[in-house]
Amino acid sequence: MTDAHLPTAVSRSTPRGGWPLVASVATIAIGLAIGPKFVATAPDPALLAVLGLIGILIVMAGLVASARTPDAPATQPFVALAAATAALTALQTIDQVLSPTTPVGLFLLTGPWRYMLTPVVVHFALSLAWYDQARSWLGVVTGWYALHVAMFIATTGGLIFGEAPLLRVVDGFFLRQTFEPMGATIAAGALLLSIASPNRRASQRRAVLSGLAAVLLGLVPAVLFSLVPSLAAALGIPADAPFLTLPLVAAFGVIGVLAMPMVNPQKRDLIAYPLAQRLLDEMDLQAGLRGLAETLRDTFEAEAVVIRLGTPSVEVTVGTPRRTRPEGPFVPEAETFEERRAVVAPIGRSGDPLGEVYLEGRFPGAFGRRERDWLMAFLGPISSVIRVRRREAERAAQFAEFATDAGNVSRGLAHATGLLPELVRDDGRGVPLPVDASEVLAQLDEGSRTIGSGSEGLEQAAAEARAHTRAATDAIARTMDGVTALGGELMRIERHSEAIAAGNDTVDGVAFRTNLLANTAALEASRAGVAGRTFAVLAEEIRRLADATGEASATIAGETTALTADRVLLHEQLEQLRAGLTEAIREAEASEEAVRQIVVLAGALESSARALWPAVEEANAVAQRRSARDSHLTATFDALVTERTTLANALSAHRDAVDRLGEQLERLARAGRGQPRTAGR
Repeated sequence: MTDAHLPTAVSRSTPRGGWPLVASVATIAIGLAIGPKFVATAPDPALLAVLGLIGILIVMAGLVASARTPDAPATQPFVALAAATAALTALQTIDQVLSPTTPVGLFLLTGPWRYMLTPVVVHFALSLAWYDQARSWLGVVTGWYALHVAMFIATTGGLIFGEAPLLRVVDGFFLRQTFEPMGATIAAGALLLSIASPNRRASQRRAVLSGLAAVLLGLVPAVLFSLVPSLAAALGIPADAPFLTLPLVAAFGVIGVLAMPMVNPQKRDLIAYPLAQRLLDEMDLQAGLRGLAETLRDTFEAEAVVIRLGTPSVEVTVGTPRRTRPEGPFVPEAETFEERRAVVAPIGRSGDPLGEVYLEGRFPGAFGRRERDWLMAFLGPISSVIRVRRREAERAAQFAEFATDAGNVSRGLAHATGLLPELVRDDGRGVPLPVDASEVLAQLDEGSRTIGSGSEGLEQAAAEARAHTRAATDAIARTMDGVTALGGELMRIERHSEAIAAGNDTVDGVAFRTNLLANTAALEASRAGVAGRTFAVLAEEIRRLADATGEASATIAGETTALTADRVLLHEQLEQLRAGLTEAIREAEASEEAVRQIVVLAGALESSARALWPAVEEANAVAQRRSARDSHLTATFDALVTERTTLANALSAHRDAVDRLGEQLERLARAGRGQPRTAGR
């Protein structure tokens, strides 16, 4: 059997909305190339290199989030946030306070990212904390974007026409003193309210905590330094570098996006397919379903899980549900109720479910559209396994029923054989014992016809079993193709990890050299005395930035190492799963061969039974003629002796045929009772 053209079983999503990252990389490249020409004092080349590498590292964080969680509600706003923070971090040295003399070209490099930063942070915080209530805040976010676009257009016009009052009002008052503090407050408040809400899972709280750290540690200090320049001067931070903490926004933001529950389809499939394999191999179906229920409770953080099957009739409960599921037909589609605190989903195709799964959450609103779709996708491979197990149970019941019928027919033939008279020697004067041969032969005829009809049913059941076995083998082959695709995804993640590790090593080296350069500059500034005080502050700030960069580089190196270890572990699990699926295919093909042998045996049995019918009918006719001649026994004694001899010979031949047929039935009954478990797969 070949599976080269089978469809892939693993669902994959294509990352979308990556154009802000491309635009930010282009802005960084153009700004680092031509930006220093627009400023009065040329920035330090080493500082430009460090900031540029940090910006590229932030872009990589956006790429990781887009590749790992393409369907997460917070991914697209985080990609835009990573693009803005990368551009503003890399171009800090050429970002100036606006005045009528600021070049328009320089503003067009840094201005769009500055005006986009606050609305993107608000969008990211709301989509991370309240993604299930997007209808409530989507209009506010849209208006926030439109307002900042209007301010950017007004600021650009003020620069073109040299309107200093317009620049002071729009860029100075509205943006820096009003909307940036307001945006940071809204983002932090939304995240705090989400953490305080009791209707949150533990995994979602971890994601929201990371988002709150991104806002408080990354955005709020930058807004304070921009709002109160004297605070920055008191702390020794240059007035033209208010966004030194922005890389923390990207660092904690990517952790929050990756920690969101139910956003990574590959992680879901890596749980569902091995679980389906264990359920297929488990001899005790109820024990396998209990393991499935416990996995569902842990994955969805549910309070109780109930699984019901129709054939075979099995019900498993894990936890203590608040309400009892009513008996009756299974639901055709997944649905939520009790204010989305509970969800029920069918196992199998819509309209013909094999059973249903009932999950009960810990709070109202626990199961929305995303959780419902995630549950249906999780039950996809489980449904195929349950269908195979049901067909297996039906085939086992059919074989057991046929074995019982064959045993009953064999015992009936043995009883009929016992009713036949013993052969006696004819001395020419004796009269045979009276016997009703018609009754015996009628029983024999009925038994042989029952065997023929049973053989026809066995052949049809065996053909259906072969078809179902081949369908199960094809399903397992499709699963193997999905495992192969997952292996390819792991290799792609490995390449991303290697690229991030290489970039991180470069950043670490540059941070070390920058730290050394900062120490040298501080020494020279101390020698210069009062004239080098400003230069000493800048050198100290460069040293702090180098230290922060080194710490971030170490953190990223640790995360990369952990990611590599997880990838190796996942690769080993995929290899084990591939071996198990290959063994299942071999067992299914072996069971198909056993079914074929049963078909051959059933055909031979049917042929034997049909061959016996003419002899039984002929013997019945002879018995009827003999009964008619018994009334003339005294007058036709010689003819009676001849008929008795003929009847004795015929009965002897039928006795031998019945014995052979009984032996064949006994062998077939033993074969039916001894069918292996894999015959139904």
